[in-house]
Amino acid sequence: MTVFIASLPDRAVIEIKGEDTLPFLQDLVTANVADLKPETAVHSALLTPQGKILFDFFIVGVEGGVLLDCAAESAASLVQRLTMYRLRRALSIDQVDDRAVAAAWGDTDLSSFSEGHKFAD
Repeated sequence: MTVFIASLPDRAVIEIKGEDTLPFLQDLVTANVADLKPETAVHSALLTPQGKILFDFFIVGVEGGVLLDCAAESAASLVQRLTMYRLRRALSIDQVDDRAVAAAWGDTDLSSFSEGHKFAD
């Protein structure tokens, strides 16, 4: 079994957690996240009112919220924009520096990865 892993230093992780996380994102982004389950992911975008793409990212379901995998150069702006739309929702939005984004490819057997640290599409 051969698996290759590459670090993606140009990607960043944003954590959104709280009871209103999925309804908040459902009202805001292009993907249907209403039934997003832990350890599943969808590609999505945040648009201007005119329909132009501001940010694109992956939304990964985790227990108690979601993780957004986005371009590192736009992570701070995305956090700022999402915080602007948060209003009084019961959730928190933070860029997390203790997580890294990596890509893995090779054999389809993912048993070598620990539980909670993999997403396969």
